[in-house]
Amino acid sequence: MSTSHTELVTFRRCPREWYYSYVLYKEPLATPTALLVGRRVDTAIKAAMLGDVPDLSLLEPKERALVVGHTWRWKGTLDVERVDVPFKVRLGSVEVKGEIDAIGVWNGRRVVVECKTTSEDISPGSGYWVRVSKIDGQATIYLAAARELGLSEPFLVWDALHKPLHRQKVNESDDAFAKRVLDEIAADMPRYYQRNEIVRHDEEHAASVRDLEGTVHLMQAVRMHLREAPRNVDACMKFGRPCPFLPVCDESATIDDPIRYKSKERKQWAQSEAKPAERRWF
Repeated sequence: MSTSHTELVTFRRCPREWYYSYVLYKEPLATPTALLVGRRVDTAIKAAMLGDVPDLSLLEPKERALVVGHTWRWKGTLDVERVDVPFKVRLGSVEVKGEIDAIGVWNGRRVVVECKTTSEDISPGSGYWVRVSKIDGQATIYLAAARELGLSEPFLVWDALHKPLHRQKVNESDDAFAKRVLDEIAADMPRYYQRNEIVRHDEEHAASVRDLEGTVHLMQAVRMHLREAPRNVDACMKFGRPCPFLPVCDESATIDDPIRYKSKERKQWAQSEAKPAERRWF
């Protein structure tokens, strides 16, 4: 079975949301604000990584400050060769597809880079880094994908950005707000930006592969044996607002409502369709 990290995350969050998104291929007409923020910041940062000048006019004031601060924080430390690099790799019995954010040179070594925007505490030793370095299966996926792409001794650099939580004041202009946020970011850069090299041992890779296969097994069980995927009521509020599929779950709307939902475009993967080699970590 083929899957992606995003599909895995969606299933773990809520099987019903996964069912609507990846079995029925439906998505809300309006993209959640939190996802838009992440995409805008991601696009601007990748442009800056490649040496281009990002169009900051497309960003909200806090986003603008976050991108400018990121450039200040890491200027000259990473020589990026490519961004949005597609991959396909087999881990255990599962084929995983996705995109690596960037490939470049960091501290004299070729690395793959994963850029994440989060509202969590990213200070050294925080729970965020414990999860990323020891448990998060994305690290295993990307390190295996890097080998598949030809990096013989790949290293993964996790580039974390902490979202500013500031609120714009009444009668404060966008420019003034962006400057205020940027000034506060500049006064405490490590709070907002951290980069760490993620090192995984064989037993940690093996555990991630078992997690991957277990999650995919549950997906297949839902497809084969259940009339509909179970709801996770603990996930009805996400990104600080109701899940866009909540009206379907509470039966105030249907998934075929053209005012709320549309069919998803299925992503085409640019990498060769040859069967990827299996990567074993144990």
